[in-house]
Amino acid sequence: MIKESKEIVIERIFDAPRKLVWKAITDKDQKEVDYYWKKLSADPKSEQCGWLKDKYGLSWQIIPAALNELLGKDRSGRVTQAMLQMKKIDIKKLEQAARKDY
Repeated sequence: MIKESKEIVIERIFDAPRKLVWKAITDKDQKEVDYYWKKLSADPKSEQCGWLKDKYGLSWQIIPAALNELLGKDRSGRVTQAMLQMKKIDIKKLEQAARKDY
């Protein structure tokens, strides 16, 4: 069960007769990222930069709480480039990128 306090739901209505709904889950650590990824991911082809699709076709972004800090001044470019190469976010690799060890 996903805790309500961790969900952010944003809905957008397009010209098409359907809604696009995505949800973001902010996780405290890699263990939580891995847990939600395993529970929700149903379409490996759609996985990119922390995004996945569940069995109902809903898109989810699974991101670590540390991401905002890691995207801090003077290192956001390195961290972003590392993240763009990932499917599921790997906190250790983002930390390495922030330290220029990537």
